[in-house]
Amino acid sequence: MKRLVTLLLVFIGPVLVNGLVGCDDCHPAPSRFTIGGYKLSLQKAGVNPSYPTEVGSVSPGDTVVSRQLQIRLLSQEIYSASRSGGGTSAFACEPAIIPLDVIKSLAITSNQAFGADLPVGANLTSVLSVEYGSRSATDYFSQPNIPAQSYVFTFIKSPERIARHRFTVQVELQNGKTFTDTTIAVTIKPY
Repeated sequence: MKRLVTLLLVFIGPVLVNGLVGCDDCHPAPSRFTIGGYKLSLQKAGVNPSYPTEVGSVSPGDTVVSRQLQIRLLSQEIYSASRSGGGTSAFACEPAIIPLDVIKSLAITSNQAFGADLPVGANLTSVLSVEYGSRSATDYFSQPNIPAQSYVFTFIKSPERIARHRFTVQVELQNGKTFTDTTIAVTIKPY
């Protein structure tokens, strides 16, 4: 019986003790990352009426209503090595994830005119919201110290006419790095 209790304490004891450690006690070191690049993806929202937040892929040549189209700016994150203080790595809380890079400027353009006030090549951030909000991307990215990470853009204003668009996003970081990527061509219908 003593052997059984000893074996249980040896193998299960650390798990039990670790389970009792809270965030105030473990203080896991934050994970920090820099940006190695950005890739663009187009998604269509509302593909499943039962789950309105579900998105689907957009293929070249698809036609999408502008209010359903999402431009996803996906960051390629490079994590820095983190130091460990020993012991187990099972924490009661997750370490914070902190982007090290800051966006200096962001421009989203199209190869088609979006309207009379937005000709070919004009920055479209004024007609896009960031992270599903009603706030324009222009307002959001004009703030200081915007973290370089992934973002989702949705249209808050539709184009004046149906057209086949290819979007280009250019991101400039405060450290001088610049990243550019272009989407597939997709036909966008006004609301």
